[in-house]
Amino acid sequence: MVSPRFLAARAVLISSSIGLVTALAACGAQSAGDSAGGAATGGILGSGSSAGLGSGPSAGGAPSAAGSSRAGSSTAGSSSGGAGPASTGGAPTVAGAANGGSTGATCSGVTPWSLGTTASAVSHGGKRYSCKVAGWCASTASAYEPGVGFAWQDAWQDDGSCGSGGNAGSGNGGAPGAAGSGNGSAGAPSVGCALDAVLGESNFQSWYPARNGFYTYANLCKAIMKYPAFATTGDTTAKKREVAGFFANVARETGNLKFIDQISKDPANGNYWGRGPLQLTWNYNYQACGKAIGEDLIGNPGLVSSNGAITWETALWFWMTNDGGTGKTPHQAIVGGSFGGTIDAINGGIECNGPNEGASERIAHYQSYAQALGVDPGGNVTCW
Repeated sequence: MVSPRFLAARAVLISSSIGLVTALAACGAQSAGDSAGGAATGGILGSGSSAGLGSGPSAGGAPSAAGSSRAGSSTAGSSSGGAGPASTGGAPTVAGAANGGSTGATCSGVTPWSLGTTASAVSHGGKRYSCKVAGWCASTASAYEPGVGFAWQDAWQDDGSCGSGGNAGSGNGGAPGAAGSGNGSAGAPSVGCALDAVLGESNFQSWYPARNGFYTYANLCKAIMKYPAFATTGDTTAKKREVAGFFANVARETGNLKFIDQISKDPANGNYWGRGPLQLTWNYNYQACGKAIGEDLIGNPGLVSSNGAITWETALWFWMTNDGGTGKTPHQAIVGGSFGGTIDAINGGIECNGPNEGASERIAHYQSYAQALGVDPGGNVTCW
C-alpha cells in the first residue's frame, strides 16, 4: 500500500495550483486552512490530513478494520427498595469438593489468528484468546498480535493454554438453610457517562459555547461505549491528557465544533468528503469505519453528518485504531505522553515538517484544555 506520507505529499503538490482558490473559500468561514509550504492544511477548513481524516485531498493512512457492539449509556440514578417478603429459605450450603482438575481452554475449531482477523476468538502460540475490542482485534498492526504485540492486552483476553484438564469434580450440596426475613434494600445506582469523572458536561459546554447543536455530550457518551479504553487508560494524568488531546484535534478540524461537513470539498473524494469531529475522509476510511461500527457508510456516508452518535463514533474509531503510518494511534501516543504524536498520526504529512499554523492551533487548544482539567500537558507537544 502506498505510504500515507507519500500520498499526503502528493496531495500537497496537486493542490498547489488550486491553493489560492481553496484558501479564499475557507477564509470567510473559519481560519482558511493551514499554510505549510504554500498548501492549505488541517480540518474542514483546509486540505486533508495524511491519515485520510482531514478535509482535503491529501491521501489517508491505511484503514484499520474493526467492529464492536453498539450500546447506549444510562443516566445516573438510584432506586429505593421497598419492603421485601420473607424469603423461603436460606442459601444452600456449598456443594461437596470436586475430585477432578480444571478444564483447559478449548481450542478445537477455533480460528487461528492472522492479521485483520474478524473472529471473536482465536488460537495463537498454543493459547486461546477472546476478542475484547473488535476494532483492535481486526487491526493489521502487529502491535495487537495476541500475546506478542506491545498493545495486545488492549484487544485480547488470554483464555489460557489450549488443551484439557482433569474431569470436573462432583459432590452433594448441603441442606437448605433456615428461612430468612427482612425488608428489601435500595437498588444500585445506574451507571452514568464514562466521561463524567474526567471531562463532565459542564466543561464540554464551556469549551464550545457556540458549537453546532448537532454535537451533543449525550451522543458522545453513547459513542464511547464502543471504545471503553478511551479516557480510561493509565493514571488520572493520562486520562485527562487524552481528553484534552482528543478535543484539541477536534477543535482544529471543526472550527470549535461549528462545522460538520468539509467546506471546500475536493471532487477527487466523490461523496466521501470530510465529515464529523475528525473529518472522516476517503471511501476506504468510510468502508473500514462502517465495518467497525456496524453501519453502511459506503452506501450512506451522510449518516456521519446526520446521526449524532455515529458522528462521534467515526472520530473515536480513528483515534483508537489508526496510526496514519506512524506506528502509534493517537490514543497510544497521548497515553504514552506525546500530544505531538497525535498530530503526527492525524495530519503529520502536512503539519509535522516544522512550525506551522495548523499544529500551533492544535497545541494551543491542548494546553488550554489541559489547564482547564488541572493537568500538566507534558513536554512532548510538538511533532517535529
